[in-house]
Amino acid sequence: MIREPSYFRVYCALSATLLFWGLSFVVTKIVLREIAPFSLMFLRFGTAALLFQGWLLWRGRTPLTLKQHGILALLGLVQPWLYFLCETFALQYTSAAKASLILASIPVFVLLCSARFLGESIDTRRVIGAGMSVAGVVLLTVAAPGFSFRLSGETLGDVLMFGAVGAAVVYTILLRFLGTRLPALTTTAWQFTYGTLFFLPWFLKEAPTLHWCEISSSAWLAFAALTLFATIVAFFCYSYALCHIPASRGTVFLNGIPLVTVIAAWAVLGETLNGVQLLGGGMVLLAVWLANRD
Repeated sequence: MIREPSYFRVYCALSATLLFWGLSFVVTKIVLREIAPFSLMFLRFGTAALLFQGWLLWRGRTPLTLKQHGILALLGLVQPWLYFLCETFALQYTSAAKASLILASIPVFVLLCSARFLGESIDTRRVIGAGMSVAGVVLLTVAAPGFSFRLSGETLGDVLMFGAVGAAVVYTILLRFLGTRLPALTTTAWQFTYGTLFFLPWFLKEAPTLHWCEISSSAWLAFAALTLFATIVAFFCYSYALCHIPASRGTVFLNGIPLVTVIAAWAVLGETLNGVQLLGGGMVLLAVWLANRD
């Protein structure tokens, strides 16, 4: 049995996740100016995997069955591989602020899937919240300057972010299922290890084309911050929290991510949203609050 922690530690872990993931959208856009997507993802998660596996060796490994390795490989395929494949390429086309607001709809969809697959409670109010969230995301997307139904430019970035939403929902349900059976450190270490292996073929193809010596020290510093805080610390904190509280309650904290991102994107990148997009973003956040309040 995994010992239940105090709720204070759980919510401190969720607060750290909120801050670091909120800032990660802005930092990722900065890093992508000089480091190509697959190289960024492989180095980011490869570094994290090595550190977590080293930690496991020091703390002592938890014996795993072949079935558990299979589920952990599936977890790594969904996140980090699929989720960050969608998010990283999306941030090459769409703004950090809008990307984070689209992702704010994740808790609502987690609620719906948690009811279906984990047996967590859901009522009419939560269904209404889900509908409002979808409407808000639609407003946020179609109100963007230059929006078109052609799969290109910012529209392509938005579609990729929807792919990230789907991956995050599947990841959360799988993680909650595993969380009652495996320690958070074991789960996180192996999902990063398998995720890194999935990135490897694309990295090997892309790496020779990069001019590594020309990458600036500021880009490497941003990469280090992204790897340490938004990857290692945040993922461990999130895994730790979801091992001990329902998935629906854990993900409600994520609705604060857009606020962190919008402020940071405005201050660092000069990004802004128009009035209709702000309305759509507000609808998403209101929907998340409505769907998750007691």
